Amino acid sequence: MVRKQECQITINKTLLPIKIFYFSFYSAIGFLLPFIPLYMKNLGLSAQESGIITGSMLLFGIVAERIVSFLADRFQKHKLLLLLFTFLSGVVYMCLLLVPSKNLPYKTVIKTNVHCNTQDSYIRDCISSEVNTSKKLHRPLHNSVVSCPVTFYDYALFAKTNNLTELNCEASCLFAVPGAYTSRVCFTTDVRPFGARSCFDIWVSSSKETYLHFTISNTTVTLKNEIHLERIPLPHLICKDYNLKNLIHHGKPYWQMLCNEETVLNCKFQCTRQDKNGCEQHNELYGATFGIFLAIQITCALLFLPSVSLIDSIASSQLSEPSPSLGHQRIWGTLGFGLCALTSAGLMELLKEYHNKPVDYHHSFYLFLTFTTISALIGSKLDIPDTLKSSQNSQKLRITLRNCEILHFLFIIICLGIFDGSISTFLLWYLKDLNSSPLVFGFSLLFNALCEIIILLVSNRIIKLIGHIPSLLLSLAAYCIRFLGYSFISKGWLVLLFEPFHGLSYGLMLVSLSGYSNILLTTNGLTFIKGLYFGLGRGFGSILTGVLFTIVGGLWTWRIYSIAAFLMILIVIPLQWFFSRQTQRMEVPEQANKFENLEDGTANESTIERLLTEEHQSPETKIKGGKLTWTRDEL
Repeated sequence: MVRKQECQITINKTLLPIKIFYFSFYSAIGFLLPFIPLYMKNLGLSAQESGIITGSMLLFGIVAERIVSFLADRFQKHKLLLLLFTFLSGVVYMCLLLVPSKNLPYKTVIKTNVHCNTQDSYIRDCISSEVNTSKKLHRPLHNSVVSCPVTFYDYALFAKTNNLTELNCEASCLFAVPGAYTSRVCFTTDVRPFGARSCFDIWVSSSKETYLHFTISNTTVTLKNEIHLERIPLPHLICKDYNLKNLIHHGKPYWQMLCNEETVLNCKFQCTRQDKNGCEQHNELYGATFGIFLAIQITCALLFLPSVSLIDSIASSQLSEPSPSLGHQRIWGTLGFGLCALTSAGLMELLKEYHNKPVDYHHSFYLFLTFTTISALIGSKLDIPDTLKSSQNSQKLRITLRNCEILHFLFIIICLGIFDGSISTFLLWYLKDLNSSPLVFGFSLLFNALCEIIILLVSNRIIKLIGHIPSLLLSLAAYCIRFLGYSFISKGWLVLLFEPFHGLSYGLMLVSLSGYSNILLTTNGLTFIKGLYFGLGRGFGSILTGVLFTIVGGLWTWRIYSIAAFLMILIVIPLQWFFSRQTQRMEVPEQANKFENLEDGTANESTIERLLTEEHQSPETKIKGGKLTWTRDEL
């Protein structure tokens, strides 16, 4: 008779508060922090300014993390600091809602011709028939990849399609045909032709660089009022004419502009609007908005990032040997992050459609404050040992930094941090430039979280199979594919095709980073490595990407990073092969020296005990041929 075996699922009640805290704490992060760059963009901050703010926040936060960890160990006040910093983080982040917007108009630069005579004036905008056939003219002006200037036909088509209002265009004009002659231009409120009444006359000369300046007060009407005039057809050009009325000159309104003779002017229009549908933005860098936002963000970092370190230390202190690793507890946080990021983005889309207004981020701040408060309440139920240590001694680390293999490893970690910082800060910024829906933001973040969880669950098997450095190479390859894919997408939702690679580029990298740093640098070096990655790497990556976005645009920024990731792979492979050969050559002499000391009687008691421990280690935990096979999840 065969007995049925019952499978029972047990929950470790001791770790339940840790799991709930991770879920609520990272849920708060998902509600707000991924959208902070978009909020900065909404306030009128440039990519360069946003990169500096984010990078500075990360750098200051890492320093604060070490200081707070030291103070918590010194006075054994881990729970008090965790609860205080978690709650205050939500309060201080709310202060970002008080930062004033730049309110600077975004400008679309248009170059076209203005024809003026004794009867009327009009804009004549001509384009090549070849350009029109190839449809290169019909470009979305909200896409930052498009460069100014555009044609007036482009702008008129965009205005009609999107039902734009409150447009305002300033013109600066010169004679189209060079020569030593003058033309008399008249701004008038009369509807009669030139010469039939008195008007405000000005003289524009082609012999000097005399610019004619005026403003179209209601450009929306002009854009919609295409007129059809008799003209000689040209086979290679397609021309559109727009009636020019409702003008402002020197601050005074006029009905029209007339000339004493047929005159053609080359004009440069700068059309402005309060939303961000322009292709060029005129910003004053590092103004009051930038300074206030930077100060608040640094204050937030001084409170928030130490909270992450404190909860990790508290969770580690409650994990016994048979218990799941810290990485398994963080999975609950990753799940909460992804779900709440999608929820926050869904609320943005819902409120946008309901109120028929631009995306509003206020609810994200309110939810962040709510969940940080909930996290603080949950944290009050955590049991903390009396002798908890969250800071690490780095004395041994200074000695090991002389090793070239370790410097090689640190270089890889910094580069991976730069790549991660570029995506975490500017991917949603780029999707916003592609006019993506907030739902695309949410689903991309959810995909990231789910793929990260899957890779975390199988990361140990991957590392056992190929080793730590090959796993980091796999992460570099994933970054290379992601960056290249970003540079070719034309619609925001296509980013979802490349987000599954986040599991390899981030999840697998974290486990490999933790395991390999514990081997090369000992446990004391893990805190230093995380500081390099999350502080120096991600911080510098945010600053660098902001500068690149400003100079070359998002498309070429991703391509530059893709090339950099590929070159990194080509550099790391031969260097790792060299270090592996060196390790193989040193293994046999080192083992011989160990046992020579035993035979000579020169080994002390601690040496003998260490050697006996190594002899009874499982073969799966040793380094063999420069490759580490690792059985524990050290995340």
